[in-house]
Amino acid sequence: MSIRNRDKYPTLSPQLRYYYKNKDKIKEYTKKWAKEHPDKRREYRRKEYLKAKMDKNLMKKRIKIKKDWELRLKIEVLSHYSNNKIECQKCGTNDVRILVLNHERGGGSRDRKQLNKYGMAFYNYLKRQNYPSGFNVLCRNCDWIERLENINDEEKIPKSL
Repeated sequence: MSIRNRDKYPTLSPQLRYYYKNKDKIKEYTKKWAKEHPDKRREYRRKEYLKAKMDKNLMKKRIKIKKDWELRLKIEVLSHYSNNKIECQKCGTNDVRILVLNHERGGGSRDRKQLNKYGMAFYNYLKRQNYPSGFNVLCRNCDWIERLENINDEEKIPKSL
């Protein structure tokens, strides 16, 4: 391994450095092996599934890792669209649990259906697309209020009864 690669991945084990250096070859070999040995692959995956199912701590650990990743992703995306000040742009609420992305021009549901990306997959898509413009951060209440205000006049719900 060259010094450049060692500098690129200084904290990785030698096995992981080898993997990153030869990732394409390894993936190609794995696909070829899986096609040639479908029964062995199925058996191996079944064993791994049963092992994970039996080990409740492993499942809990995986769920925690996933939730932590989702929270980090959401905070990253929201902080980008709110200029590093994570709060509702209308009322100033800063509880991450209720903050959502809002399409500035409406049509968010249509966009997500076309992309077939919902929830964290949509946030991940925005990150991979280098954060396209046209979004802002609102709390769920302000998001619904804005949605109701954009409905046609004959369908509008009165503000007070």
